[in-house]
Amino acid sequence: MHVNDPVIGSSNLEVFRAQISSVFDMKDLGNLGYVLSMKVTRNQIKRVILLHQELYINSLLGSFGMGACKPVSTPQVPLSKLHPLATSDSEPAKLHYWRAVGLLNYLLACTRPDIAYSASCLSQFLSFPSHDHELAFMHVLRYLKGTSTWELWLGRRGDNSSIVAYCNSDWGSNCDSRSFSGSCVFLYGLIGWKTTKKGVVALSSKEAEYHSISNFCQDLCWFQILVFQLKPICSVTTREHLLFSKIHSINIKLDTSSCAFMGVVNFWKGALLMSNISPHH
Repeated sequence: MHVNDPVIGSSNLEVFRAQISSVFDMKDLGNLGYVLSMKVTRNQIKRVILLHQELYINSLLGSFGMGACKPVSTPQVPLSKLHPLATSDSEPAKLHYWRAVGLLNYLLACTRPDIAYSASCLSQFLSFPSHDHELAFMHVLRYLKGTSTWELWLGRRGDNSSIVAYCNSDWGSNCDSRSFSGSCVFLYGLIGWKTTKKGVVALSSKEAEYHSISNFCQDLCWFQILVFQLKPICSVTTREHLLFSKIHSINIKLDTSSCAFMGVVNFWKGALLMSNISPHH
């Protein structure tokens, strides 16, 4: 069996290294510097790890002829909307687009949560990509050109040991998908992020936000073993009023599973604390 460059972290590294070496042939490459195209910088004094993929981004830009492109400040043109084609492009064009989106999604998964929404939008048109989708991808590359040195901080910032999480939903801005939701979770630094197209049909922005916070709280349940107190921060006041009203008195039709789950969350002995964020914050 061959394992390519595994990363080992342990409170007693020497003992673990001796144990694994007694079973497998292993070569110690020293402190971690690069792994899976990520540059790893460790500051033991500040107890932080910084990750970035500048070399990967430069390689990505070069492979698509965008090495000398002009940077832009956003990963997507504001208010832009993408639509699927009725007919498929040639097979080589589709393969080119698949490769482009795949490379972008790998970057997103590793170190760049800021391109999550753009990558999610581009990923919806793998079957019928058009020239507009290619232009949208090139725009993301121009954004990456100007932010290639950005680092993902993993470690302590301040003394707050609680999980702080943010979520939001977007309803009706895209006529094809109707609703998106996004979230990010912090514990001394960003430890989780996600943007998804809603799997249910929402008839209003209030309903879309209810589904968003319901799904988001399910995700937070995975983190509850890490800390005692959870504190998701929401972005719309109507969502806060809705969640802290009696579930059986809601005047809109919602799926039963979401209602039941949020009924449990509402009375979760105060472990789940919610705050509102102004959209102008």
